Amino acid sequence: AESHALIKKCKSYPISIDEGEEKKLLNELSFSLTDSQTKALSDIKKSFLANTQSMRLIQGDVGSGKTILVIIACLYVVRAGAQVAIMAPTEVLCEQHFKSFSATLKHFDIVIDTLKSKHSVEKKKKILFETAKGHIQILIGTHALIQKNVQFFKLGLIIIDEQHKFGVRQRTLLTSKNKSNNPQPHQIFLS
Repeated sequence: AESHALIKKCKSYPISIDEGEEKKLLNELSFSLTDSQTKALSDIKKSFLANTQSMRLIQGDVGSGKTILVIIACLYVVRAGAQVAIMAPTEVLCEQHFKSFSATLKHFDIVIDTLKSKHSVEKKKKILFETAKGHIQILIGTHALIQKNVQFFKLGLIIIDEQHKFGVRQRTLLTSKNKSNNPQPHQIFLS
């Protein structure tokens, strides 16, 4: 309860919800959200509209629809002018997320990229520069996201996939990737 009260004191970006964009995305899906997904999305929206940092856990089996919830959450954050960091435990999972996000958001003019150890030094430098300037809106990576040289312009949301595979220290390091004096990013953990 004490840590929960501490989180509530941390200022975060209030993320306004663009209902038009949400509707456009939902209409493009080949399926409808389940009641559980709709409720979870409603909870995420409530958290985003407050100006205090929120932390949410989304649990479900593989194929239960966690990814579409975080894609919609990312759309809210990007449309509110902030960036998203998505940390996954493996490069294979990073690539899967990159493909899912790119395909689902293809009509939304959102810049999505990955940060992986196998990128060339030049490619990494370009990604780091574009992220620090705020041009990359959604960055998906592994532990590479917590390296010292990774800096976000306006990090509004952190998503940690398979969060049990990361330690508390690793998750905390990611929250420090915002430029100094910026509010704390919202966080969503997937399990």
